[in-house]
Amino acid sequence: MAPTKRRERSADQVNDVIDLPTYPIALVEVRLFHVNVSRLTAEGAEEEEPGPSLVTASDKLILSPTELVCLLTVSIKSLPQAIEIDYSLEGFFKATEDMTDDEMNRFADTTAVVLLWPYAREHFSDLTSRLQVDLPRFPTLDSRRLIEALEQDRTLDEHERQDTASST
Repeated sequence: MAPTKRRERSADQVNDVIDLPTYPIALVEVRLFHVNVSRLTAEGAEEEEPGPSLVTASDKLILSPTELVCLLTVSIKSLPQAIEIDYSLEGFFKATEDMTDDEMNRFADTTAVVLLWPYAREHFSDLTSRLQVDLPRFPTLDSRRLIEALEQDRTLDEHERQDTASST
């Protein structure tokens, strides 16, 4: 039996058939940027909490009005397993139209993190499996709460700037 030939479709053709809303920025590439795994010593572990702790951070670099690089850094420390894992994922985004710095920053702070999170979870799962370290699963990101919290922070920052400007 001959293999069936796969018919390639462009994104526009798929959207025409399924009627999907599209976003003006696409995730083009994800790369593992940095990985560090360390065994913890007994001296450094005495003052810390015994359970695993997870810390994440994101950074961004606007390359042009249509290009953005976001870095999602994850740090996990687990004392029972005496291990610390740090890694960063680099996501390259490309916009279909020029965007302002404010639009790019808003995208990087919210949507980019949401889009990179599943990759961070997969790398964590793969890394801990290969190291044979039994750690709890990486949490699922609640994107609605993340966006709401960032919008509240942004609103507070705007009010503080207005208060500072009106007092001078």
